[in-house]
Amino acid sequence: MQTIEQTVRELVRQELTRLLPPLSQSSDPDQLLSTAEVADLTTLSKPYFEIGRSQGNKGLPPYFKIGRRVLYRRGDVMSWLENRRRGQK
Repeated sequence: MQTIEQTVRELVRQELTRLLPPLSQSSDPDQLLSTAEVADLTTLSKPYFEIGRSQGNKGLPPYFKIGRRVLYRRGDVMSWLENRRRGQK
C-alpha cells in the first residue's frame, strides 16, 4: 500500500511527463541547456561535465559561462555526440 506522499509524488511525476516534452524531442539547435539537461540528454552524469570543465577537458562540447551558470547549445551537444559515433555511418 502506497503512502500519501508516494501517491502525490507519482501523480506529480505523471503530470510533469505529460506537460513537458522530453529533451530529446526538441530540435531547436539554439536551445540552451543546463548541465543537468545535457547529462540527461547524453545519459552521462552531471559530474562528468563539471569535472571535465574544471580540468579544462577539451573533449567536451563548447559551453557558455554566464555569471555562475553554464549553458550548452543543443546543436553543439548533438554535434559532439555525433563526432563520437563509431561503426558504419
